Amino acid sequence: MMATVRTTTLATPAAQIGAVSTIATGMGGPFALLSDLTTLVGNVNSNKHRLATCQDGGTTWTQGAYFINGNYSINGVIETLDAELLVSLKGPSGSPGLVFRSKGWNPTTARGATISVTSKALASNVATLTTSVAHGFSVGQYVYVTGVDATFNGSSVITAVTSTSFSFAKTASNVSLTGAAGLVDVWSLVLTCSGADSWCDGRWGFNQRSVAPSWSRRPGEIFICEYGKHTNEITPDQAAIRAWRSTDHGRTWTVIFNLRTQLSGLDAATLHMHGVTYDPYDDRVLVVHGDGGQGDGGKCGILWCNGESLDAPAWTVIPGSATTSGFWQTTTLVPMETGILLMGDGGPYGVNRLARRGYRRYGPLQATAPIGNAIIGSGVWRNNGWDPGAPVLLSYIATANSGPPSLLLTVDGETFIEAVRDASSISNGAPGYTSPVGPDILGNIYWSTNISGSGSLAVAQYIPSAVAI
Repeated sequence: MMATVRTTTLATPAAQIGAVSTIATGMGGPFALLSDLTTLVGNVNSNKHRLATCQDGGTTWTQGAYFINGNYSINGVIETLDAELLVSLKGPSGSPGLVFRSKGWNPTTARGATISVTSKALASNVATLTTSVAHGFSVGQYVYVTGVDATFNGSSVITAVTSTSFSFAKTASNVSLTGAAGLVDVWSLVLTCSGADSWCDGRWGFNQRSVAPSWSRRPGEIFICEYGKHTNEITPDQAAIRAWRSTDHGRTWTVIFNLRTQLSGLDAATLHMHGVTYDPYDDRVLVVHGDGGQGDGGKCGILWCNGESLDAPAWTVIPGSATTSGFWQTTTLVPMETGILLMGDGGPYGVNRLARRGYRRYGPLQATAPIGNAIIGSGVWRNNGWDPGAPVLLSYIATANSGPPSLLLTVDGETFIEAVRDASSISNGAPGYTSPVGPDILGNIYWSTNISGSGSLAVAQYIPSAVAI
């Protein structure tokens, strides 16, 4: 028998978490808490394209690798089951998003495994560096060089290799072969999104819930999707309409969902992907898309594909979800033992829920935890099987003037507690709360807060007894 759904909203955050403090570091994210439950991964706003890690509770951040020159920004981070990182970057206006994969990830340095440089040379705008040992790099990989000099340092794409040297394009004066000191690590570009202004968004379609946990039927498989341009804003096939699957820890990707194929004849409608997740309890992948109710034929949708069908995907619409009703418009989904949580992107805003009625059976959609008007789901964190008793964290933002943002907690997916409600309403351009992670080994939870246009990292102690049933 399924438990009764209960909604709890408490007035004082001290009942669920300790005092909230903010760390004015200008951090972006945090995008992930790694499986050591110690390492936070984010970036520094002045270097949005560069990874940064912290291992002391949010205080000290080490800036490490970056992947590509230009006005890119990190938008999501995934730790794979083989202990590497996938990093999603949002491109500058007019550019597609990119996904990179590390090699020999080291959380202490925020870089991949490094190899020492022993000499440098540059001729006819081709730079060549020699390494102290065989490097194993290949043409097309991105190298990040530090400690050589201003000409050679930075991110570049390998154009040629020998066992102990590699070359890349560099427009600069010739440099004769000479000894050099420095370090290099390598990142592989594993995915380019469909078109300009589409990317894999860490809030909804590129996060730790994208990874099938080790105890599931397909351990380590990864499922991500695009977010960005609608089909009526760009050449439809270049809009944010795809979801992908990787069976090799993010090295290669296969398209498993195409919104244009699923909804043919709606290219002029306001349609794009929102989120994707793997449901380990039913061995299913679920996707959500929007937008609905704009008078242009757009509609919402929640669809599933059973795991055994993923090699030739067959998608089924959850009854009632193919609609223009904001009730079904969802940013992302959170599979839990008792049901699937849906973060609202339309009224009623807050958390909606599909209860489970047995294996691969759902009950009706329920408005479980409404939190106010025009406050939409902006981020979810669950410790992904590393810490089964940990709460799920759900943060909320708005896109225009609205009510105060909130951070909700739930342990069972049925009882929800509003841990924090900001004292201020949101201003235009200031998103509110996003990127929650935790609790870490110190018992802290973290989230990004931006009320007035200037962001900061918030931290508070999690008090589990207040959230337990």
